[in-house]
Amino acid sequence: MKVILFDKNSAVVPSKEVVDLASWAIDMKQKYPIHQWMSIGGRAAPDEAQASALAASRAAAVRMLTVQFGLTKSPVEANSYVNTPEAAKLNGEKARSVLIDLNPGCPNNCCDAQ
Repeated sequence: MKVILFDKNSAVVPSKEVVDLASWAIDMKQKYPIHQWMSIGGRAAPDEAQASALAASRAAAVRMLTVQFGLTKSPVEANSYVNTPEAAKLNGEKARSVLIDLNPGCPNNCCDAQ
């Protein structure tokens, strides 16, 4: 799983996160050339402006980057979610994030344990 953090009230992917995502994409393509599916989940904190739309915009921004970085070998599910106040408090800065979950496919149904 890859976590992309965002600044409060922003759907712009920070430069550091773009670089980290590019590096992660290279690693995933090299280590797992076959992909079964990818899930992209945009999240927002309830105290952010237009939280629901912001969460969806974050997911869309990261989705565009995954396409640019060549993570397009599998079906992609994108969704968005606004944390409850309690969940936002527990999650801290991860309440303003996008989570990417990539499920690799392996030849002969044989994956390494990593």
